[in-house]
Amino acid sequence: MPKFNDLDLNNWKDLDVWTDSLWIINERDKSGKHDGFYHGNFVPQIPRQLILRYTKKGEIVFDPFVGSGTTAYEAEILGRNFIGVSGNIVF
Repeated sequence: MPKFNDLDLNNWKDLDVWTDSLWIINERDKSGKHDGFYHGNFVPQIPRQLILRYTKKGEIVFDPFVGSGTTAYEAEILGRNFIGVSGNIVF
């Protein structure tokens, strides 16, 4: 089976990856660039979980609707490269 991420599943209980089938997010992350000024974006915990699960460090995360940059920031702090498209602009 191909390895889709850098996670060591032998220590899955110690990982910052949610294993529940329902993600209950009590409060939006307001650390770093997520100061909460713009609430039109989705909570950063969602792209963080998906990036951790499906990419490895150094790989590229592609966001075809970059918006406010939530996914770009999460990719950056998790050590991934990022490509985003916003209208006619490519980041």
